[in-house]
Amino acid sequence: MKYEGRIFPIPQERLAEAVGLLVRAFRDDPLMRYLYGDTEEGYAARLRAVFRYQCDLHQLQKWPLIGIEPRSRLAGLVGVRPPRPPRRPDELAARFEALEERIGVDATERLAAYAAISNTHLPDEPLLYVGMIAVRPESQGRGYARALLDHVHGLAERDPSAVGVGLDTENPDNLPFYEHLGYRIVGTGQLEGLAVWSLFRPNPR
Repeated sequence: MKYEGRIFPIPQERLAEAVGLLVRAFRDDPLMRYLYGDTEEGYAARLRAVFRYQCDLHQLQKWPLIGIEPRSRLAGLVGVRPPRPPRRPDELAARFEALEERIGVDATERLAAYAAISNTHLPDEPLLYVGMIAVRPESQGRGYARALLDHVHGLAERDPSAVGVGLDTENPDNLPFYEHLGYRIVGTGQLEGLAVWSLFRPNPR
């Protein structure tokens, strides 16, 4: 289905809306439940803190944080890490320490374990990495995720230093969708019974 609407960089004043979308989209995601769902009490608040940090990271680092808006509110978004990202400023280090305190020691350790196996199978060459992509639950099935990824593919193809786009997924139901868009599985990992697939889409030659 072809989407209707505009694709645009999400500005600072709309980060709260972006965070709310991410919390709704990922509330029942198996990875989020594994990382931050020790107890239902406070789970949504922990997710909100994590996604606020992620959105702030993109804003401060000037990494692409792209939204899609069919009418007057975000229907979906994608966050991308560019090739050769710059060193994180000291301000982000302090924010990450505050996040660690908010989510707790156990979640911090699980997050580190996940970080150690995610995207490790991707090519060593510079690429764009999709760190998060989400569509509002009631807006799914309308082509928004594909439109966002097509936009990212265009960014990669116009970047002379990038060889393509990489991402990870923990949901096997997502694999046919990504493969249809030209991604191929380049590796898998296991995290306490949770499978992690790394996928790569090379730029067209």
